[in-house]
Order: sequence, then C-alpha cells, then structure tokens
Amino acid sequence: MKTFGTLEYAIDKYSGSWTWKITGVRAVMMVSKLIPELWYGN
Repeated sequence: MKTFGTLEYAIDKYSGSWTWKITGVRAVMMVSKLIPELWYGN
C-alpha cells in the first residue's frame, strides 16, 4: 500500500493529514471495485 500513496504522501508533507483521509477513501473505493472483479471475473 506504500507505493499507492507516494504522491499523496508528498502532498501530505506540505498540506496536512487530510490528504491521507482522502487517499484512504479513494483506496477503499478502488479496492471495493476490484474485489468483485477478482471474484466474478468481470
């Protein structure tokens, strides 16, 4: 998961921890889209 958020981490250094919250939400949404594709092969 570290490689996923390198750009967000760099932004986080300058603008604050809220960027990680946004990244976390986006990551969860991406994962929740990927899991059905892995299970059902779509």
